[in-house]
Amino acid sequence: MLCCEICGCRIYGNSQKIIIDGVTLITCQRCAKAGMPPYSTYKQERKKFFEKMLSKNTKFIMTRTKLDESRYDVVEDYAMRIKSKREELGLTTEILARQINEKESVIKRLESGKFKPDIHLAKKLERALKITLLMPQEQITSDAKYEQLYVNQSITLGDVVELKKRK
Repeated sequence: MLCCEICGCRIYGNSQKIIIDGVTLITCQRCAKAGMPPYSTYKQERKKFFEKMLSKNTKFIMTRTKLDESRYDVVEDYAMRIKSKREELGLTTEILARQINEKESVIKRLESGKFKPDIHLAKKLERALKITLLMPQEQITSDAKYEQLYVNQSITLGDVVELKKRK
């Protein structure tokens, strides 16, 4: 005959397995209320709960992919764009932070240029402020080549040294 491991009484009828502080005990019906059901039962109940929750209005969450991060890059003048658009809309850093669910300190560091946003933060800022912060990588590299060829045509100290050597 089985005895309850909590109260010591003989168990007539069905015994119950419960967990108290990580220890599995065999108890009577009265003492079974003191603990949790065994892990396997608890695990099954939890699984049923989550299946039930997922079956109701399930929204699939898009996972972040490295593919997006490799195709896009944040523009160089992101700090100026964020600050000017925020001020134009009349938002404080606190309000903007609440809108995109970030800390105010993150917004301040972005605007000062001390922190470069990742792709996902940039997307949130683009939606909130209706600005463009992300550019495809191909466009950035072609812009850099254009600047290298045409924009940076100023005379440098090295150019002056070369000129004097020729004379």
